[in-house]
Amino acid sequence: MGGMLTHGILLGGTLGTWLFCHLNKKKFLSLADEKEENPL
Repeated sequence: MGGMLTHGILLGGTLGTWLFCHLNKKKFLSLADEKEENPL
């Protein structure tokens, strides 16, 4: 139990972040690098 749930969370989070970047004209990878350095 919970194995496929993890895949859904990761996929949904990634797609949601990509959509946010697309709508706000930001680069996905630069936003991902920024969050990796400072997660809060």
